[in-house]
Amino acid sequence: MCFTKNGLIKKTKLSEYLTARARQGSMALKLKEGDALANVTMLNDEDVIIITKNRNILRIKTSDIAATGKATMGRKAIGLSDGNEVLVGLPVSSKKTHLAIVTAAGLGRKIALDDVTTGSLGNKGMMITPKDSASIVGAAITDDNDKLFIYGDKSFICLETKNLVEYKGMVKGNIVIKDCVPSGVIKL
Repeated sequence: MCFTKNGLIKKTKLSEYLTARARQGSMALKLKEGDALANVTMLNDEDVIIITKNRNILRIKTSDIAATGKATMGRKAIGLSDGNEVLVGLPVSSKKTHLAIVTAAGLGRKIALDDVTTGSLGNKGMMITPKDSASIVGAAITDDNDKLFIYGDKSFICLETKNLVEYKGMVKGNIVIKDCVPSGVIKL
């Protein structure tokens, strides 16, 4: 599954890419000018949660999306306001329980996956932090046994997700890293 910064999603069977010649590669996705790949993930028709920089999340059923060939663009997954872009699309594992997010202000929180309602393709999803919150810089699908590596301009921290506070609704979160502007999150 491919996700683009401008909100497109593309599902292609892995077998489509197995015929690529060594050194020549293969076209994986057709992009419009000004768009870029946000991320790629492997899945088996699990739901995905699309997270945007400006605090929107949308959970969609990938089983409702038809697979297309390699050289296609995909379809609109999430509606975006001006200045917003897709940060990442994450598969929802039945073994995981939460969505963890970190903002550019160094705040973090987790949301129960059961509290993220499934929406339809093309809508904007739900806001997960207030409008005056900093943008989201990273997210991961987790459970309490996972760790998050949060990195930024001056430092990094490894945090057990069981120590992130779970909130419902639009809440900014708690401080997870100080004196640093976080730029990303990696689940360990």
